[in-house]
Amino acid sequence: MDIKQELNGDFEKLKMGLDCYQGNIVIADSDGRIIFMNEYARNLYNLTSEEARNMKIHDLVDQGIINRSVCVEAFETKETAIGCLKTASGVELDSVGMPVLTENGDLLVAAAYSYDGNFMKVLMKQIENEKKKNRNIKQKLTYLQEANNKHKSIILADEKMKNLYNDVKKIARTESTILIYGESGTGKDVMANFIHRNCNRHSEVFIPINCGAIPGELMEAEFFGYEKGAFTGANKDGKAGIFEMADKGTLFLDEIGDLPLHLQAKLLRVLESGEIKRVGSSQRIFVDVKVIAATNRDLKNMVEKKLFREDLYYRLNVIPITIPPLRQRPKDIIEFARNFVDEFNKKYECELMLADELINKLKSYSWPGNIRELRNEIERMIILSKTNFNFMGGLNCIKTKQEDNAQEITTETFNHIPGINYKGKLRDAIRVFEKSFIKVALDECAGKVTAAAQRLGIHRSVLYKKIGEDRSEEQ
Repeated sequence: MDIKQELNGDFEKLKMGLDCYQGNIVIADSDGRIIFMNEYARNLYNLTSEEARNMKIHDLVDQGIINRSVCVEAFETKETAIGCLKTASGVELDSVGMPVLTENGDLLVAAAYSYDGNFMKVLMKQIENEKKKNRNIKQKLTYLQEANNKHKSIILADEKMKNLYNDVKKIARTESTILIYGESGTGKDVMANFIHRNCNRHSEVFIPINCGAIPGELMEAEFFGYEKGAFTGANKDGKAGIFEMADKGTLFLDEIGDLPLHLQAKLLRVLESGEIKRVGSSQRIFVDVKVIAATNRDLKNMVEKKLFREDLYYRLNVIPITIPPLRQRPKDIIEFARNFVDEFNKKYECELMLADELINKLKSYSWPGNIRELRNEIERMIILSKTNFNFMGGLNCIKTKQEDNAQEITTETFNHIPGINYKGKLRDAIRVFEKSFIKVALDECAGKVTAAAQRLGIHRSVLYKKIGEDRSEEQ
């Protein structure tokens, strides 16, 4: 093969490559003769290869194929020409004409590149969609990282819990909505994570959300996302909501009883149709999400009081699971305690162990705050202890059931509570006692509501409500 044949072969390959280009390419020599027009341009101008080769660049304008030629302008000015032109069929093209000059400044060839305006719009939309996907992936990774940091190990020593987890493993693969009941601190989040890891979506994202931790005014934006400029302070690029981020995966809605009524209606729509709309947008987005909800409240009672939608209750309560409180799982108490001792020994560089006397006290205590309270108590004792757990000074707040029952309740018990009137109504006396009891708990916890709520064995939202009622009565 001689050099000429080799060059011709390379030129043919070059033309094949340029014919694949999704835009117009027209090249003319110094005499204005068209020496190349790619397939995309020929189809747009309705020309055959032979017709294009027999034309000059001026003919495209003279014959009305296009209303303007930036290639001609590049010829005349020997400078880059930019402009918008229109074909006979009405297609608008953004076009650039570029001259190629010799070292002496003489014109060698001129090339014109143009794009269909609609094509560029589609291309820019695709680029924006890819950017959105990247942002969504980044947001998912953030949630995943936070969820992984909060992952807790499963401890099963009690037979009731072993049987419960075995039953849950069997139903985990169902796509039905699961509602987990249990007191605060019983491990509802651990159960939800276990369900996800044993369901058909285990390889997809798991996103846990505490409904009680999101401010009411931000809930809708967090759940369904928002478009840019939807409200003051919104992310300039908009943001995907947790339902979008959980698409194909599992969404865990903890403290579902704290969800406002107006959002309950929107959640019901998502559960029934898989349809959401971002705040500030009318575009419908369809998601495929497995929903697990959890609560420490009596939703049935809330339905009767019109605080929770009845239709949503039945939609969530397809598969109810109840986690027993820690006081009903004495074997779990000791296993959790030992696990927490190991955890805090590493954290505080100690080598402490559970003494027999403490084990008996731990098993006898009622643990109103459940696993969370036990963990906090073990951490407190680790900090206070210097040698081993025979140091009992850290056990002041732990009283056994027998010790609790041994306290005789008489009128003398309440002598320190101002306002008690033994001739008044029972509900008034109960209210006075409750106010005083809450005040003592807040004082003992240095005014920290979360700690006081744990001390009292109620959710912090309930305590906030009671504090607010007390202040209203005082005004």
